[in-house]
Formats: sequence, structure tokens, C-alpha cells
Amino acid sequence: MLGVSSGSRLTFIVKNGSVRLVNAAVYAIQLMRKEMTSEPKPSEEEVTSLVKDMRREM
Repeated sequence: MLGVSSGSRLTFIVKNGSVRLVNAAVYAIQLMRKEMTSEPKPSEEEVTSLVKDMRREM
């Protein structure tokens, strides 16, 4: 059910008075995806400025 086997690492998540036991690797991936989707993407102007700056340095 949890996708764990002998030697697997588990994480206890306590939230709003309840406790969940989850596969640590799966939980880490979920957190990473959440962080990546919440990051603002650079605008086209920011990318253009970065490319120009890098070209000047070369």
C-alpha cells in the first residue's frame, strides 16, 4: 500500500492533529514538485537581459 520494503525510509507527517505515515522518497518528490511549480518564471525581458549580460562577459 505504501510502496515500502525492508530498509525503506518513512516520514511521519503531523498536520491538524492527525498523523500520516508516508514513503520518504515519494514525499520528498512531492515537496520538490510543489516548490518548482510555485517559483515564478522569468519574463521574456529578464531572459533577454540575462543573455545580453552573459554575451558581454564573453
